[in-house]
Amino acid sequence: MLGLFVVASATAVVTFALLWQRLTRRDAALAVRRLALPAG
Repeated sequence: MLGLFVVASATAVVTFALLWQRLTRRDAALAVRRLALPAG
């Protein structure tokens, strides 16, 4: 039972980390595009 809990927690942490990384990368790309639009 404890092993299952550990595996579930690890999976949740990895999933959250991947989603957070994707969100921050998308926000950074949007900010760069927004800054580049007036210059272009």
